[in-house]
Amino acid sequence: MKKFLALLMIFALLCSALVACGDNDKNESSADDSKDESANTSDSNSSTIPSDGSENGEVVQIPEMENLSEYIKLGAYKGLSVTNVEVTDEVLADKRFDLLLTYCNYAEDEVVDPKVVVEMADKANIDYVGKLEGVAFEGGTGTDYDLVIGSNSFIDGFESGLLGVAEGETVDLELTFPGDYHNAEMAGVTVVFTVTVNSIAKASFPELSEAFLEEKFDVRTEKEFEAFIKDEAEIDAKKKMYSEAWKQVLDGSELIQIPQALLDSYINADVEYYKYYASSYGVTLEELINMDETALRKTLSSNYTQQIKQELVLYAILDKEIGREISDELFNAKVEEYAESNNMTKEDFLEKYEKENINESIYWDSVIEFVFSNANLK
Repeated sequence: MKKFLALLMIFALLCSALVACGDNDKNESSADDSKDESANTSDSNSSTIPSDGSENGEVVQIPEMENLSEYIKLGAYKGLSVTNVEVTDEVLADKRFDLLLTYCNYAEDEVVDPKVVVEMADKANIDYVGKLEGVAFEGGTGTDYDLVIGSNSFIDGFESGLLGVAEGETVDLELTFPGDYHNAEMAGVTVVFTVTVNSIAKASFPELSEAFLEEKFDVRTEKEFEAFIKDEAEIDAKKKMYSEAWKQVLDGSELIQIPQALLDSYINADVEYYKYYASSYGVTLEELINMDETALRKTLSSNYTQQIKQELVLYAILDKEIGREISDELFNAKVEEYAESNNMTKEDFLEKYEKENINESIYWDSVIEFVFSNANLK
């Protein structure tokens, strides 16, 4: 079973790369860059996977390797300069919007009205074509797509570019894919999306009744809800600072060589999983994920190379600064924290996740905390 917390980033990347695998034909967009960094700790490869992917017996895992310096050269990880993310009134307002957006109700228009324009929180039904140098690029086209404005489902500038656009109107959006976009071929590339707004469903936010607040956020009053919003915003701010610090560590570290047997085991396991999943639905691998096995292996190789680099950096810092021994007190405290964040009892959590996986999550927490606590906020 792969690590259930430590590998969140790699599986987020993979899910983005395979965005069309579980969707219908109208949702085939490379522009769809959903920013889902929530603390989802569900195991990305379920117990239905037929094997561990190893073709030559047991594969030595990074925690068992000696001489990590043969694989990774650490860069600076202490004294980093990290931007201090403040929780301002504007940040709190945005967080409130994000939390309530999920629960909006929408009123559909029966006829197209050119006087109706796209506003924040509206659900716009759109057709779009992404073009690079005037030619439509693969994965950049969608039809009859329902896009909630403000959901951050697409790359920056796409949703904001539709604000004020009327029903029935077509606009061209010149946008640049982020430099760290999951598809390396599109990272940093400027394209034009031609977007037609077919219809607009106006949003109405829910009434903040006691019943609603208790059901959705486990609070009873608006005052308690405001405190909840602040807590969530502070968590987001901390995540951004942690992310910036960790990115600096990774960028400054050099991957000398990849443990090939480990990389192969990860790739083989995932290929087996997708084949198994495809067969259970009576379709081919290519029909399931819109790419053949060769392309899948190439995508997985790129993504898992970055993951393994992260793991090597993690254990190199862990061994230098913290050590691998976890006290019973720390283990129990972390289990309670993880269980609570996943709305599980401690007993259910321990039954679902193996101790070695929990330990690795604790390692990640410990190393990230160490790096951040030794950084300088600017």
